[in-house]
Amino acid sequence: CYCIDNPLELEDQFVDVAENGYICDGNNACYGCTDPNATNYDPAATIDDGSCVLPACIDPSNLNATDVVHTRATFNWDNTGAEYYRIRINTGSGWSILTQIGAADGFAHPNTSKTRYFLSANTTYEWQVRGWCLNGSVSSWSASSTFATLADCPNATNLGATGVEAEWATMTWDASASTHGVSHYLARVRESGSSSWNIKGNIGNGLSKTIGSLTPGATYEFETRTWCNTGDNNNLTDPYYKSDWGGNGLFTTVPCPVQTNNL
Repeated sequence: CYCIDNPLELEDQFVDVAENGYICDGNNACYGCTDPNATNYDPAATIDDGSCVLPACIDPSNLNATDVVHTRATFNWDNTGAEYYRIRINTGSGWSILTQIGAADGFAHPNTSKTRYFLSANTTYEWQVRGWCLNGSVSSWSASSTFATLADCPNATNLGATGVEAEWATMTWDASASTHGVSHYLARVRESGSSSWNIKGNIGNGLSKTIGSLTPGATYEFETRTWCNTGDNNNLTDPYYKSDWGGNGLFTTVPCPVQTNNL
């Protein structure tokens, strides 16, 4: 920093502290950059002289997407110390802002990942990140990264029933046409006309489920739901990667005959 003996006579009163070892005392002020975020910050300066040079906001880098399924993905990048970030995407029809991470609240935002839902299935996403820094500078948009969401998880098909008795039946279906195979199925069943479903689990990736305690002579409807494998070695199965309920299986249990005694 430098000193000014008489602030009214700036043109000839500068003394360079660094070169002359001069220490400002009395009414003398040591002028320089007092902003610790600046590249030329001077801890010896007591009054800012407007010379601070703030660093440019660093462009985000190392973009990658994880936990990608049909309608969800997590966007990741390296922390640049920005106050907040924005992500923009392009699926072929131009750029649009997807989301903002952090806010203009005066603090560097520590999180550099964002999970987004309701993406489009079977779609290639190009994406970029931009940072807004505490010193007011804004980075450029980062280099692009791309990922492709998975196709929708297809449900089981051809629902039917075998071994139907008065109180028992085995619900059956054909395997889902999932590209990477099936993690597991669930089934739900109800008596026709009822508004409540009874969920049947412990099926795994099998193609049938035997159920009991049914009402003789009643018609039942049932549906399946499929959880598909992702094909991602880092996330082979994902609870979010599933089909909708469906299938419209129907069966009618055997009525019990009414026994009478002829006395």
